[in-house]
Amino acid sequence: MPLEIEITDAQIGLAESVLLPEGKGFDDQRVDFIKNLATLDLHAVPGSGKTTALMAKLIALEQHLPFTDKSGILVLSHTNAAVDEIKSKIGHFCPRLFNYPNYIGTIQSFTDAFLTIPYYKTLHRKRPVRIDNEIYNEHHYPDPKLKSWLGKRGDGDEILYDYRLKDGDQLTYKLDGTPFKFKTGSTFQKILNIKKK
Repeated sequence: MPLEIEITDAQIGLAESVLLPEGKGFDDQRVDFIKNLATLDLHAVPGSGKTTALMAKLIALEQHLPFTDKSGILVLSHTNAAVDEIKSKIGHFCPRLFNYPNYIGTIQSFTDAFLTIPYYKTLHRKRPVRIDNEIYNEHHYPDPKLKSWLGKRGDGDEILYDYRLKDGDQLTYKLDGTPFKFKTGSTFQKILNIKKK
């Protein structure tokens, strides 16, 4: 982001008119956050207005787009809830914010779009057709007996997903090192082979 950008009181006023009830304004603490363009962490309890303050900052920054240095704004969230709220509340006020080189989305969607899919295309010389749990399950449940055995257990998904491969031929639970419950038999071998693959 160019260093010469300054968020003005008029831009904050515009954000207040879009986001807050009539006659309401941001307090000094939120105005300080909105105007601050340094890297910082915002810590507050749920429902305290973090997303609203972020949206106000985005509305103000959108007035400066496109940036002179051709850079953009990146907003990442752990879940779709914040992304959906941002898009629904300010999407029609800030159309430039939702176009390249800017990106607003989840960490997973960003990783897929800019890391995983490009890597896959480079490695396999084709685009992925779809990315979802069905393909994963088709690939990792090649044996109908294993699928049936896991399906009958209350912890079938836990066995398949939460166990990790250790030292090439051992299965341990997550990262705590608890050994796999079943150390012999064809089921153990099938799950071990899946983890090795």
